[in-house]
Amino acid sequence: MGAVGYLRGKSLLVFILKIAWNAHLYAIWEERNCMLFRNTSRRVNDIIGSIMDTIRIKMHCKVFDRLDHVNRQLISVWGIL
Repeated sequence: MGAVGYLRGKSLLVFILKIAWNAHLYAIWEERNCMLFRNTSRRVNDIIGSIMDTIRIKMHCKVFDRLDHVNRQLISVWGIL
C-alpha cells in the first residue's frame, strides 16, 4: 500500500493531503520531462506554486462543512473563501 493508502476518511485535511501528494508526483514527472526533452527547468518556488495552485483549484470544486473549525482554518490558509 502506498503512502496515500494510509490516508483514510473524508475530512478536508485528508482530501488536501491526497491532492498534494498527487500534485507533487505530477510536478516531479513534469519537471523530469522538461529536463529531458526541452533542456529546461523551473525554479523550486515555481514548482511549489504550481502544486499549491492545483490544490486550490481542486478545493474550489469540493463540497465540505464550512462551519467546522478545522475546515475554516484550512480554507483560510489556502485562500478559498
